[in-house]
Amino acid sequence: MIDVRLEPHRRRFRRRLRHLRRVDFRNLGMASRTLAVLARPRPRNWWHNRSFLKEVPLGLYRALFDPNAMNDFQKVRAEAGAVSTPADGLCAGVTERGRVSALFAPHTGFTNQVPYHVHDEEDRLKGARPREGAFFGVRFADATGEPSSSELTSEPTSEHGPTRDPTRGRDGPAEGDAGVEWLWSAPYDHEVEPDTGAGALVVTATRRGSSDGDGDDGRVVGRSLTATERIAVVPGTETLARDLTVRNRGDVPIESVVYYTRANANALLQYPPGVTSPNRAVARAALRWTDRESDAELRVFAAPDVTVLDSGVAEGALGDLFADAESRATGHYLSGFLELDVRIEPGETRTVSTFTTYGRDRGRVGSGDRAVDEDRSRAVAERSPTGRERDARDWWADRLADVDATGIPARHADGYRRALVDLLTLCDPESGSIAAAPHVQPAYYFSWPRDGAFSAVALARAGLTDPAVRFLADFLPPLRRADGSFEQCYASNGEPAGVIPVENDQQPAYAWAVHEVHTVLAREDPAAAAGFLARTWPAVRDALAYTARSFADNDLLAATHDYAEMWTDADQSLWTNALAYRGFRDGAALARTAAGAGIVDPADAEADAGRFERAAVRVGDAIDDAFFAVDAASLPVGRLSSGAEPVDGWSSVDGFASHLTLNGPEQRPTTISAVAAVPGGWADDYDRTADLLPALDAMYGASPTRWLPKEFLYAAACYRAVVDGGTAGDLANRAVTGEGPVDRLAAGDRVLEALADERLPGGAFAEEVGPDGEHGFAALGWSSATYVLALDERRRALRTVERRAEGDAGDRENRGDAVGRENGGDAEE
Repeated sequence: MIDVRLEPHRRRFRRRLRHLRRVDFRNLGMASRTLAVLARPRPRNWWHNRSFLKEVPLGLYRALFDPNAMNDFQKVRAEAGAVSTPADGLCAGVTERGRVSALFAPHTGFTNQVPYHVHDEEDRLKGARPREGAFFGVRFADATGEPSSSELTSEPTSEHGPTRDPTRGRDGPAEGDAGVEWLWSAPYDHEVEPDTGAGALVVTATRRGSSDGDGDDGRVVGRSLTATERIAVVPGTETLARDLTVRNRGDVPIESVVYYTRANANALLQYPPGVTSPNRAVARAALRWTDRESDAELRVFAAPDVTVLDSGVAEGALGDLFADAESRATGHYLSGFLELDVRIEPGETRTVSTFTTYGRDRGRVGSGDRAVDEDRSRAVAERSPTGRERDARDWWADRLADVDATGIPARHADGYRRALVDLLTLCDPESGSIAAAPHVQPAYYFSWPRDGAFSAVALARAGLTDPAVRFLADFLPPLRRADGSFEQCYASNGEPAGVIPVENDQQPAYAWAVHEVHTVLAREDPAAAAGFLARTWPAVRDALAYTARSFADNDLLAATHDYAEMWTDADQSLWTNALAYRGFRDGAALARTAAGAGIVDPADAEADAGRFERAAVRVGDAIDDAFFAVDAASLPVGRLSSGAEPVDGWSSVDGFASHLTLNGPEQRPTTISAVAAVPGGWADDYDRTADLLPALDAMYGASPTRWLPKEFLYAAACYRAVVDGGTAGDLANRAVTGEGPVDRLAAGDRVLEALADERLPGGAFAEEVGPDGEHGFAALGWSSATYVLALDERRRALRTVERRAEGDAGDRENRGDAVGRENGGDAEE
């Protein structure tokens, strides 16, 4: 009797022991790597951002007891959008109030600091401190006890700038801001809009007067203005341009415009709470920050058509800026300002421009190295704002001229181009990296091989092969480790940047991406395709050789993290193994193609191809046995990626397991399992589409959140089913509503229609949409990539339907001809 009672516990123990034998325990190195990352910030960084210290106990608690909630501290991003170009390493993140809060340049330097912050009473991160970043302000000329601009002690010169009056600003308002109103501040309403055609963000700040229309001439009484700012990176110049147009709608003159920047020029990877380097800052007619530990340099200056009335640098609070500013300073958190002679009378409108550029300190580099190119900067500044905008539109139009938008529905045409622009802004022109997102909060500005693989395929399928080739052929191959695997992620200069030692989905994802891009190139330029394969084949071979060595005793890949990167996510997943199946299949095809192109010895290529084909069969059969040949009704329902519970009705869903865990097979309600169809192709090869898609339908309906990469993959799987399974409407699978046969084309369209406008204010897709419609996490490049891929799968599906319809019509015509001949006459007669 005792043995009978103990038997369930024994089975559970044996099951868990088998699972532990399948885990890649190298990922226990996460702990030491995380500590190494936390050791990067200096003590002064922790002290400056000491509010972040309050996050640490909460983070440790959640890491141990509620890992999925640990993601909450990354849900609130600082930026509403970002601007860059694929010809520039410089990328600027912009908040909803118009502050440039993050400046990446040229690769790993993070110059404008935005610290992480503690949770408020609603368990949400507080916003970044207003003293961080770069933004405009205006000085009104009403009665504040302020000296006017003409009372500066000397006239500015282009060589040395203004001479500061140390008493200026000390008798101003209590906060010590010398009467300046910053345009991000509370009196202003804000709106952010993308200008995709010019690669710009447009931020409008509006201050309403104390009363509208009460003046003698109907003008607004009091301080009132509308400030419209265009923010963009000038293509190919490594220069951020900010063109501010101010319309004074009130009856108080604006005396001057002030531009403020807090920066730290460095060449350091950034982790919370920020990593700085000692800087020397100088204020003259321009502001300059130089790193004392590297040759990094940052320069801020105004257009030549405006006079700099005053400038200064200081370390301290924003409210003390004008009182404490000097002409030079040293430190880690240095602020600088330029006060510009831009007087705007009531009813007038004026435009003023400032520029930020990054380079290398001329005094610390050789003559052959790149420095801040002042001639280039001068040429940018001398161009008018309208001229720069026109040039940018022409540049982007030329860059997107090769985009193949045929077959993209009109409803999605603008979104398709917008998604491609967002992907291009993440491409680095020097290293070839593709960042995951333009953010330090959350910390996604590194390059993940997995994310970049999807981005590269999306760009190539759209006709933009150059950045795809650079990422796959130039950036990643030199970074693979001796065993053929990749790190979790890399900085844009190639430095390893992650904390997870190995993720088994990244290597086959690379092989799949190389095959996809090679297929596109082969149609357009066979010589270019051969050159691309010659540069990538060694990395593909090594990556798949590593993957083939990663099988566990159940013929699935050893359990590691994948796209889910919490410490509890080291399971054997359908995601990873479906990618392995696809990677092995594509690797075998590439081996034979390489032999045909004379890149490798035919005998060696055939040996590799045979090895990869056997591995594909091995993992494909194991997927069928472990994930699909299970009693779906008895599967426990796992958590959502957000940690939330699925809505009512989930228990009625059957189909397949998505993970093999410590507790056995588990079905997590996430449509990311669409990978078995796209790009995996496994579902069609193993005749499991009719099992996969109905469960995905129910998962999509049951989830209270929308994580866009997985939802767009689900839409792509619906479209792929049209190609693999027949014409639209053929598949007798249960619909999202649970009733009747599904029109898979319409099912995919419903997903894209529902999510096409889930974008951040800057125009990029959100990463996640919560149950209340709130956008969370980053402007993730993966969201844009899977959207582009879904639309491409739709285009292919429609072409397939059209070809089949034409074939059916031809068959009918041929049958009619035959009948006519049998009747001795013409069929049409």
